[in-house]
Amino acid sequence: MTVKHRRAKIEDKTATVILYLVAGFFLLLLAAFTIYILYKGAIAYKPGYLGFRGQGLGKEFFNTIYLVFISLIITLPIGVSAGIYMAEYARDNSLTRFLRTCIETLSSLPSIVVGLFGYLVFLVMIH
Repeated sequence: MTVKHRRAKIEDKTATVILYLVAGFFLLLLAAFTIYILYKGAIAYKPGYLGFRGQGLGKEFFNTIYLVFISLIITLPIGVSAGIYMAEYARDNSLTRFLRTCIETLSSLPSIVVGLFGYLVFLVMIH
């Protein structure tokens, strides 16, 4: 084993340990934030918060589940059919390559980024 090879192994091990320590620190930080939020929420919780009357969140929970269900009913058959068509039957031409690039780009973006972009375009720019 040469000196250069030994030095590279030591640098690799050192970098690995440092990255594990950084990752561990951020996991501990995330756990601390989660425990803090759950603790503060448990202290402030009142049974009426989840009700359907007054200022309860029951209506919002129901509407969220209702919208997700309706969206799934509409988009699931379209999405699955389009995916099967693109994978099995579509010819390889410039349009399908463009569509595949668009699909891969959209799937790589976090949904919060797409939502904020929609907020910027539809609410801020169009008023």
